[in-house]
Amino acid sequence: MRKYLQLVFLAVSVFCSEILLAESRDPVRILDLRTLNELDLKEQEKAEQLWDIMHTTATLQGIVNRNSPRLYIRYVKNGQGENVDDYWWNKYRQAGQWLAGRDTIAYTELSDVVTVFRKEIRGVVVYDSKVASTSNIASSVAGIENLIAVRYDISPNSLYTRLVLQGPKLAVKCWLVNKDGSSLFTGKGRIAGTGQPSTGSLKIDPYVWFIEKYLKKGLCNTEYAAYYIDQFWRTDPTRTVTNHHQLTNHDFFVSKKAFFFDLSPWGDEPATDDPTQEEGLDLQILKTFLQEAYKQNKGEKFCYIGGFPSWIY
Repeated sequence: MRKYLQLVFLAVSVFCSEILLAESRDPVRILDLRTLNELDLKEQEKAEQLWDIMHTTATLQGIVNRNSPRLYIRYVKNGQGENVDDYWWNKYRQAGQWLAGRDTIAYTELSDVVTVFRKEIRGVVVYDSKVASTSNIASSVAGIENLIAVRYDISPNSLYTRLVLQGPKLAVKCWLVNKDGSSLFTGKGRIAGTGQPSTGSLKIDPYVWFIEKYLKKGLCNTEYAAYYIDQFWRTDPTRTVTNHHQLTNHDFFVSKKAFFFDLSPWGDEPATDDPTQEEGLDLQILKTFLQEAYKQNKGEKFCYIGGFPSWIY
């Protein structure tokens, strides 16, 4: 029996090694999103376009790059107008470096890249435009379930229309909004699918849903958490530099199956993005996340938290 188990373990190890080797030989797909930097974000439609493309791209990256580098984007500019992604790409490509000699294929359309990696993803998690915190919940679910995050929007040129209603017609595996576009989370009554009473906050109820559905069940990786602004960014996208949406940081945490949050650490005032909530409610839910992570990590492992409070908002 022992010899049999050793043989099974060896076979599985060889199989996994062959998969990783095959992935490492694949061309690196490079998605050029630099044109997004030229959009006039004072126009709501343009701000939504940027948000949607970057969010879906980041969740896709997190999934397909989990084991090896397969998808790279060109997008981020620094204060001097220099492309940061190109800088690091050139570093990686130098002789003897990480990506030296890897073949590449260039793309300019996200939908084309989604088609390339369609077998790598299980489908889509769709979130609610009207409930900002659902975008962070979508990033959390994306990593856990191998889904890409897409905002519900049935307008003709939206990403939802192009990926779900048309084009590849990706299957929706998780709805954070009702199928007719009405809000699943209302801040009233019971929180959908949990039996828990509403907190009275549109922002917080989706977090309670995630805690009950995923966190407490041990489905996410409590060694990693991501503290990034949610789609509340879309309310004032020109308040600071464009990349303050921080979506380009989501991929790493999606790959780790982390939990995402945008919760104020100050308990003596309402959150600036939810001023009508009960004072200290953000902090209360933040503590729930951290206490549950501590419990699951058994006090033996740290929870690495990336990001920071969205102070500019």
